[in-house]
Amino acid sequence: MKTLKWSVKPAECPAGQYLSGSLCTSCPSGRYQASTGTQTECTSCSAGKYGNGLTGAISSTHCTDCSTGKYSSSTGKASACTDSCAAGKYGTGGSTSSTCTGSCTAGKWGTVGQSSSSCSGDCYAGYYCTSGSTSITQNDCGGNAYYCPAGSTAPTPVPAGSFSIGGTEQTRTGVQACAAGFYSANGACADCPIGRYGNTAAETRSTCAGDCTAGYYCQGRARSPTDGKKKYTLYILMDIFMPNVFFSLFFSFNFQHHAA
Repeated sequence: MKTLKWSVKPAECPAGQYLSGSLCTSCPSGRYQASTGTQTECTSCSAGKYGNGLTGAISSTHCTDCSTGKYSSSTGKASACTDSCAAGKYGTGGSTSSTCTGSCTAGKWGTVGQSSSSCSGDCYAGYYCTSGSTSITQNDCGGNAYYCPAGSTAPTPVPAGSFSIGGTEQTRTGVQACAAGFYSANGACADCPIGRYGNTAAETRSTCAGDCTAGYYCQGRARSPTDGKKKYTLYILMDIFMPNVFFSLFFSFNFQHHAA
């Protein structure tokens, strides 16, 4: 008797499926299969993507990027990415690690899960923030000679003729011109010296505008060359006669009064 031999040809599965035993099965969410044949597994969506619940996907285009502010470091993820970008970082989509797309820009700060480089917004006035800051008050502005508006990336020197204002001595927020009668020194205003005057705002010279007019005594903060006390001298000559004696006395007195 002749023995017959035969073999069973494995089934060929269409794209989007794989061979599981003798059956073709759809690729699960997070995986896809582009080929037709006897493939026994599907290809995983790459890190930073997920399957969005779709089964039987036939290409990587069916894998969806992680949403902004999220990331996934694993492959073959079936559903939406849930891990948030780290504080001080932001993600524009498809991120594969906690550092995501990059750091918050200088002058900004960020909590977890931020989606743009501006992150949570400007750092507070009186402070400055470097790139990747996780605090809205990362660095004190630092001393009267500097000021920091909101969103500062570094302390700004107080310009000549001005003084720093707002906040505390370490967290100044703005500037203002020194008034007439003052001059600027290290971010603060000082009185024009006695005997000198300053007739314009934003004076930078410690000598101010110049000497007060002769005959006037300008106290500190004088705004004009005659803004002070006028000097007067009173001279008295006395002749004294006594028996067999004659002599003269001479007196001088200085006094002042406020100029009109």
